[in-house]
Amino acid sequence: MFRYRLAYLLLIGFGVFFYIAFVGYFSYYFLLLILILPVLSLFYLVMSFKFTKLDFAILNQKVIQDDFVKIKIIKDNLGLGAIKFVVEDQKYLIKGNQDGLTLVFKHCGGRNFIINTYYQYDCLNLFCIKKRCHYEIPITIYPKEGRIRFQRVRTSNYHGVGDEVLCCEIVKGDDPTEIYDIHKYQEGDQLKNIHWKLSARYQDILVKDNAMLVGEVINLYVSFDDNDDHNDLVFGYLDTFCGFFIKNDKIGFLLSNKEIKSIQEYDEMFKYLLWNKEYQSDISKHNYEFVISYNGIMKVEGGR
Repeated sequence: MFRYRLAYLLLIGFGVFFYIAFVGYFSYYFLLLILILPVLSLFYLVMSFKFTKLDFAILNQKVIQDDFVKIKIIKDNLGLGAIKFVVEDQKYLIKGNQDGLTLVFKHCGGRNFIINTYYQYDCLNLFCIKKRCHYEIPITIYPKEGRIRFQRVRTSNYHGVGDEVLCCEIVKGDDPTEIYDIHKYQEGDQLKNIHWKLSARYQDILVKDNAMLVGEVINLYVSFDDNDDHNDLVFGYLDTFCGFFIKNDKIGFLLSNKEIKSIQEYDEMFKYLLWNKEYQSDISKHNYEFVISYNGIMKVEGGR
């Protein structure tokens, strides 16, 4: 606003100089117009300010973490100058010829974009009026695709000391005879999973891990915490992992104690988790259970 006022003072100076140097009707009315314009602009600002209504619309079909989000501002009157919004101590200036603002959200989740104050400027940007308001724009920010890795570990966090879990990148295949891992025999392995041909070849007892059975219902346990960076990873892993099950409709899964049977059910549940980060685990046992945390996806045989 300072530079506009400075420019106007310079314009007044030029008008006075022009009137003194060239005495006549033209220079007189030119100076008079310069002096009257701010008064008219202020009058219009005050009158239109009482009837100004704003509305907001998110143009992105789906808001993704770290992507640009376009929020369109709909004004119901004409001739307004710039509008400055104050959101969470950050200022966003929308000029008169602009119709929206662009934001970037660092973390995924549900967020209410709340505007409690904005400043409305006149057409010349010489005056502004502060207005109290309350606009609440709910925005659901979805995660980037998660990167999941393989790793065998032992953990006591969820399933007791000595349980072996598998951090896996993808679940391979829907054929129950398809093998996606081989390991040496350990106490507790089932005899039916011994790979006899490889065991005879390498003269050691080798056990095969089969792909998940067709029709199996898989229990997912999701671990959230208070760290936004951690939760970003969790949501990325969860969305990528569940995307596999949705594409392969022969395998069902439980998400927050609810069996997901359709894309619509998954979208509703995933959106609920983004907003609330509250997870209800199923107490029943299933042949397969996966624990999803910011460390990755851990597979546990036999349920909890």
